[in-house]
Amino acid sequence: MNHKIKKKRKIALSVKLNIALILSFCVLIGWGIYLVRDKLLRNAYEMGNQLAQSYADEEENRISMYRLMMNLGAVYINEKIEQGASHQELREWMEQYSSNISSVLHAAIIDPFAVIDGEIIGAFSWEGDADYNYAGTEWYQNALDGEGHIIFTNAYEDAITGKQLVTMAVKLNEKADVLAFDILLENFHVHKNKASMPDRSSYFLFDGAGKLIYLSSRLDMDSPESRDYIERLVREIEGGGMDSHQASIRDMEGVKRGVYYYAMDNGWISVITIPLQNILQDDWD
Repeated sequence: MNHKIKKKRKIALSVKLNIALILSFCVLIGWGIYLVRDKLLRNAYEMGNQLAQSYADEEENRISMYRLMMNLGAVYINEKIEQGASHQELREWMEQYSSNISSVLHAAIIDPFAVIDGEIIGAFSWEGDADYNYAGTEWYQNALDGEGHIIFTNAYEDAITGKQLVTMAVKLNEKADVLAFDILLENFHVHKNKASMPDRSSYFLFDGAGKLIYLSSRLDMDSPESRDYIERLVREIEGGGMDSHQASIRDMEGVKRGVYYYAMDNGWISVITIPLQNILQDDWD
């Protein structure tokens, strides 16, 4: 009788030990999976932010080139003004200046113009420019406040053409003359970024107000769902919700994406999203 009891106890103990071993093994596997997943996400967070910075560096290089062109233009047009050039002579110079810029950039990306003695002088005449209240615009007022420093506006709709653009401008002299560049957003990325992105990733460039300047993505911007998704993405970034390697956002198709971004000196934000599935399968680079 005692022998049977002891045997049952041994069996029960063996079962308990086996269960404990199985549970411990499951816990170890789960913990191992968590550690591997966490490591992959940490690596992706670091590399994703570096990629976002790489894209931002390209944007800043592009902007630096535009700044150089504007500074050179400001020097030349100020010389013309000081020499007493007529508005017609300034307009002819502006036409040549615009042509030279397009030749350098290999595309008509920039539309230069100036406000001289209260008159808009551009390379091309604007329809309705006589009624255009330039003095009340953000770019003109910011240029005057900038005191010789080049300013950038956020993206906005042009009052004359109705197109989305960014304007950079600089005050020329104490007469409130201003040189400005209109950059159409549809032309902003004629020259594509050189850094390659992981498969099924998206790139966004936002201005300081969170408005989309450019995107490289399969998103359909005519879709309300896409616009809502982008607005949600900006809110999460601005609210600090994407500042962790564990953070993610779900796109319109329900795909969870890691979000990586870099804030530029002028307030613009370079953002890259990568499907978590790519990251966890370690096939995104």
